[in-house]
Amino acid sequence: MKTLVLMRHATAEKSANDRERGLTNAGRDEAAQIAEKLVKEGFKPDVILIGDARRVRETALIVGDVMGILDRVKTVNELYEGGLRDYIKAVDSIAAACETALVVGHNPSISDAAALLCDGFTDHFSNAAALGVEFSGAIGEGAGKRLFFLTTK
Repeated sequence: MKTLVLMRHATAEKSANDRERGLTNAGRDEAAQIAEKLVKEGFKPDVILIGDARRVRETALIVGDVMGILDRVKTVNELYEGGLRDYIKAVDSIAAACETALVVGHNPSISDAAALLCDGFTDHFSNAAALGVEFSGAIGEGAGKRLFFLTTK
């Protein structure tokens, strides 16, 4: 059984340079809140996959710090630059080597991935929201079963 958690980055600053937008103070609090909720769910990923945008990296580092797994953060360029199919392919190729993975990303990619992997998922991915999905076989379209959906609200 594989578990994948898809998480949207926490609230970021407004900036003309999209890649360099960092988290706001509220965003840092949101990331820590969700990390604590993930710990309460019993989730501790083998790997944390991120794109190379600053707000995603900052979110992942806060989550990793709360969980005590900062060394498990791995940057995957397709998570920022690729389309939905590239996104899923990148996640599947890395997550295949582990039992649990956390993907921290952006909208609309994170919402689109959730809808593709977990049939019927239509919830709104607010900042720092996290969806837990379980797979009995390969990670693929419609193969996921929703475990939980966490928000800071």
